[in-house]
Amino acid sequence: MWIAFTLKRGEAADAARVVRGATWNLVIERDDHNGPFYPHVLEADGADRFRFVAGRIVGHAHNTLPDVPPFAGAREPDGGFIALEFDKASGTLKIASDVFNAQRWFYRQTEDGWLIANSLRWLYRVSAVKPALELRAVPYLLRMGYIPEPYTPLTGVLSLATGQQLEIEHGTATVRQRAAIPVERRATTISADAPHQIAELLRDEVKRQIGGLEQVWIPLSGGIDSRFLLACALTAVPAEAIHTMTFGSSHSLDVRIGSALARQCGVKNVTLPLDERSIAPILDDNFAVAEGVYWTVPDYPVRAFGEALPDNTIALSGFVGDPVFGSKEGKLSILEAAAGRENELAKTFWKGGTYVSEEIVNALCDSNEHDPLKVKDIFRAIPGRTMMERYDYWYFGQHSVNRTMFAVTPARAKAFYAMPFIANPVLDLAFALPTELRRGQHAYFAALETGFPEFYNFPTTRNHGFPLHVRRSPALALTRVRRGLLRALDEKLGNRFGWHLFHSPRANYAHPRELLRRKHRADVLSALDALRAMPVLNRAQLEKIGRHVTRGYGVDPLLLRGLLTLAQWLKEYR
Repeated sequence: MWIAFTLKRGEAADAARVVRGATWNLVIERDDHNGPFYPHVLEADGADRFRFVAGRIVGHAHNTLPDVPPFAGAREPDGGFIALEFDKASGTLKIASDVFNAQRWFYRQTEDGWLIANSLRWLYRVSAVKPALELRAVPYLLRMGYIPEPYTPLTGVLSLATGQQLEIEHGTATVRQRAAIPVERRATTISADAPHQIAELLRDEVKRQIGGLEQVWIPLSGGIDSRFLLACALTAVPAEAIHTMTFGSSHSLDVRIGSALARQCGVKNVTLPLDERSIAPILDDNFAVAEGVYWTVPDYPVRAFGEALPDNTIALSGFVGDPVFGSKEGKLSILEAAAGRENELAKTFWKGGTYVSEEIVNALCDSNEHDPLKVKDIFRAIPGRTMMERYDYWYFGQHSVNRTMFAVTPARAKAFYAMPFIANPVLDLAFALPTELRRGQHAYFAALETGFPEFYNFPTTRNHGFPLHVRRSPALALTRVRRGLLRALDEKLGNRFGWHLFHSPRANYAHPRELLRRKHRADVLSALDALRAMPVLNRAQLEKIGRHVTRGYGVDPLLLRGLLTLAQWLKEYR
């Protein structure tokens, strides 16, 4: 569903639907045939206020309209949602979304009011005056793979950041931080029984989120998060209600391990074929999810995902299970030695969240302005009592939420993703664990071993196709050395000559240099030619990249992802 609300003063005679207030009116434009699927779409039009909620709030019946915390002051509910409230007497409008921005609003000021929508493309379509491209966002997309909140590809169109609420009163908008992602480290009394507590809690949370469903889908890899959820799901619903899906290249351990695990558990599994089309239609399909905020080049078979999932699906996602239970903890501890050094924190943000070097992007953008949107000022304002907490606020509030919103939740028109790892009870326990239990995900892995030993003892992608308990063996050591050497050779010679010397079994989907294959060449060159019209890009550099594409080598594939996304901006937003 696409939906847009326009808050405007005075008459709105041409509108299909209007909620009328004393001085301000709310115009509603809705398309039920496009956009994301929401299990709950609820509204109440009373004498004094209009309320709207879409998404899925855990613990609430489908036919009830909850007072969500932005407007009621209660604790943040679990689930994903967008919410709006319009006070008819005062004309005050409030909007908010779930604290992790799994669902989100976009908004802009217009000549006579404000326009709010759940989709950038829908906001663009219903805008009487089309917003221009936000060219200052180009270097961030090229370096980071996404545009940092609150910015978008469109000038003057902003996104609410995690935990924020927008309030428009007398035509003036105010953004306030109503809630924070709960990553604070707290004094803890966690006992040695922490693994058992984690296993029980995740089992209970999965049951709370999917209990009673007749069907649930789980994207299943060879990793830990999805198997933990599958193990919990088997205690929450009958095995015949569970459908798993695996995808990846023929080299992928994820496909082999995930499919084998599904067979062992006796659940239905679909192995999705690779998307073998040329890149242009794939970009068009994936823009429906990414909308230009994130790389449009997907990490999954777009068409196959959409074809496999039935309408109105609830999918169980292992989103951020690893970092929630400490995969970044060892790295973060280094920050504590730099406590108080803002530059060190900013460097860590850039290093931890960028894919293409600053030198390459600066040369391509032909600019001496390295931070045109002043994102480093946003970094400096990130809250937290310690450097580790501030890093976590950035990691979960920017890097991870953008990735999950636009990259790892495919086929959103058909599926709504339940995310147990970001539920309040899970976060409370995970961040109460002492550092020694978080570092290396020690307690998390022990929880899988304690609660579901058969899943713990199954081979993993993480351990090169060996079970987690195998730490020292000649076969594992030989596998690591062999793959490390082949990967180094592939990076050294492959990048130079365009060869695919080694496709790591730990890489889930297509080889990074897939875009340089001959079948994609015409589409890639056409996109580069279109980008000559983008004034912030250096034409000479684009021509140089085009020559390398023609030869089939010498181009950073991650830079190419960003450039193809920019070409989609020109196609979709003009």
